[in-house]
Amino acid sequence: MYVKFAATLPGKLAVAIEKSNHIMAEELLRESGFLLPQTENSKQFLLSLLEKDQLQGFPRETVEMLLGKYEKSQEEKLMSEKTTTYDNLMTAFTGESEANRKYTAYAEKAEKDGFTNAAKLFRAAADAETIHAISHFKVAGKVGTTAENLKDGVEGETYEYTSMYPPFVEQAEAEGNSQAVRSFTYALKAEEVHAGLYQEALDNLDSDAEEIFYYLCPVCGNIEKFVPDKCKICGVPGDKFIKY
Repeated sequence: MYVKFAATLPGKLAVAIEKSNHIMAEELLRESGFLLPQTENSKQFLLSLLEKDQLQGFPRETVEMLLGKYEKSQEEKLMSEKTTTYDNLMTAFTGESEANRKYTAYAEKAEKDGFTNAAKLFRAAADAETIHAISHFKVAGKVGTTAENLKDGVEGETYEYTSMYPPFVEQAEAEGNSQAVRSFTYALKAEEVHAGLYQEALDNLDSDAEEIFYYLCPVCGNIEKFVPDKCKICGVPGDKFIKY
């Protein structure tokens, strides 16, 4: 409740007080873009203004607006910090994931060359990077329900075979890089299979009672629900498929 003080004063004095309140409002508005919404001391000052009885014409709505602006600035600051940490988690996830695949490739090369100890070290390091990657991914809040994760799998694989790989294949063909063409094409065709399997699993998630086995082609990444005579993508014999 405001004190009806100004109304009881002589005309000129009442006008002066009213004008002073307007000036205060203008100053608060002017400063609101710089100092007031940025410090805890300013917040406490504004709160103290609202807690006390003020003269008639006191710019209460302006003070309340500034408090709201302060709270919003604090929320945005926290969100900015959260976004930065989230970005760091996802960058770390990408780096650790790449390191896992890279060290796995290095391990295969070391085994082929007969360097057993180096191969074991690479595989141990690859598994360590997987531990890091999964931890970052979980902390970033990227693991949802199984249904959500299957939907994400469908979307990711669909993007790869419809949008990502086709121009890659085209560019590799234009450059005459046959190995890249084969690698991209195998992946493109396998991702389409993966998208279909994810969608099938999603559609039947509630009736997921009967155990299903999956068989992976070790050359192109094709996945089947049975052992084929040969891979429909790359032609590898079915007895080379890996059971899951």
